[in-house]
Amino acid sequence: MRLLVIGVLAWSVLGGASAACGGGSPPVATPTSETVVRRQADALLRSSAGVTAATSFAATFHADVEVNGNPVSEDGRMAFRADGTFYLQINVADQSIEVLVDLPEAYINVPGQGWYSMGEELLNGSAYAEYAKNRGLIDYASMVDSMKEPVQGADEPIDGKDHLHYSGAIDFTDAIDKIPEDVFKPGVTDLTRQLVGQPGRGEVWINPDTGLPRRLKVDMTVNFGGSVIPTSMVIDYVSWNEPVDIPALPQDAKPYSELTRGLTAADVAYALRCSNWLTVFAEHAAVLDELPDVFNTETTTEQRAAAEAFFDDFRADFAALRALGPTPAFQPSYDKFMSGMQQFEVAVDEMEKELHQGGSGDEAKSTTAAEAGTEFFTEAADLFRSEQPAEQ
Repeated sequence: MRLLVIGVLAWSVLGGASAACGGGSPPVATPTSETVVRRQADALLRSSAGVTAATSFAATFHADVEVNGNPVSEDGRMAFRADGTFYLQINVADQSIEVLVDLPEAYINVPGQGWYSMGEELLNGSAYAEYAKNRGLIDYASMVDSMKEPVQGADEPIDGKDHLHYSGAIDFTDAIDKIPEDVFKPGVTDLTRQLVGQPGRGEVWINPDTGLPRRLKVDMTVNFGGSVIPTSMVIDYVSWNEPVDIPALPQDAKPYSELTRGLTAADVAYALRCSNWLTVFAEHAAVLDELPDVFNTETTTEQRAAAEAFFDDFRADFAALRALGPTPAFQPSYDKFMSGMQQFEVAVDEMEKELHQGGSGDEAKSTTAAEAGTEFFTEAADLFRSEQPAEQ
């Protein structure tokens, strides 16, 4: 459930921050002598302008994700009004999670726990309200603007009517970097960039009569705790500029800090970076099981190459650990990590001497340091995990 909650928050950043009613700069058509290319760009420009001017929309969506090799489907609905009010409901595994925004307030409803107010924890009130004007839950204008070299395919029917069809690569990092720094509290944009910062692909189907999008498809990857989660999402816009159904604001919302055990968005962003680091380091350290206890004349060329690669990886990992920049909440666990890694560094130095100098490394010193490093590192990992929000 934590993954789902964080994923929903990422959606809100890209788009409370985020497809449709406006915001973002409309894409600029590139002058060209090719009439067909100009018409493609013009159609996208018109759809972006129409969305920006819209007063409301309602939509349904379906998403397919793959978690640890297991397919998971999500369905839901969203609604938006140009006064800065939007609603998102996601249904997955017989549970429902909701996000409700009425600027400058923002709430999330977690299954079995109720509503939480997250506006003050994640948003900088007036700056966010100004930024989120005329935006929905997927910033269509910014999405089109971030689509690289869009290509028009053959018209495709939806509900028996042919629609214009465009596709292209999407630079999510570019879209995220366009968000003003003062809109979100520290760590929110960083967290979103970590989760969905990889390039993706988008497709849009436009109603030729209204110039408004009928369907939007986004293929992307979500990076969470060292896992790469393929995600495909399809949004069907079912109405534009008509009354929409948005629930009333909750009157019993609890502070968002209760949901995260007091951790801020910056803390969660750091925890995710650290979790990703742990995954990479564990993969590199696994090669130690394949190396001999002592390097000597019987050490094979393959073993020497594996050892050299590990030494390089270890030092790169150590440099990355130094650059993590812990938040105050994680400073104790970070210090424990550093203590353990410093012990490992002594062991690695002695191993490298042994490999390069024909056994002149101090084996006893190396072994003692490795054992101490393992103990400290294990304690640090346990401490780190204990400080994270409990899995729901």
